[in-house]
Amino acid sequence: MRKSRPKPTLLKDYRAIIPASFFGMILGLAGLGSCWRVAAKLWHLPTWISEAIMLLTIAIWLVLLLLYVGKWLWARADALAEFEHPVLCCLISLVPVSTMFVALAIAPYSRAITITLFVYLLSVQLVS
Repeated sequence: MRKSRPKPTLLKDYRAIIPASFFGMILGLAGLGSCWRVAAKLWHLPTWISEAIMLLTIAIWLVLLLLYVGKWLWARADALAEFEHPVLCCLISLVPVSTMFVALAIAPYSRAITITLFVYLLSVQLVS
């Protein structure tokens, strides 16, 4: 038997479609970074570990947020299917919750950015 060759596909099939559940990673990383911050104060551990974890958390959150917004712009059918799914729709709430955790990660460095993120989250909650 002869194996069939894969058909060439369009470039749009190679887009990264990010599910909302990926924002759960931010919750875990921010929690780990917060625990390291507390441990550094209690047991005099190195603080650079907690700050590196928090920086990684913020970087991953930014990438995920950009890709998720891109999903709503360029793969709207996939985004609406996720929004209308009876189980997956609940995971969309991880986006604002992870934004709150990122605001808490930034809080020791920039009060203005933290307040801006919290005001944004409050306005999102009031609109919906």
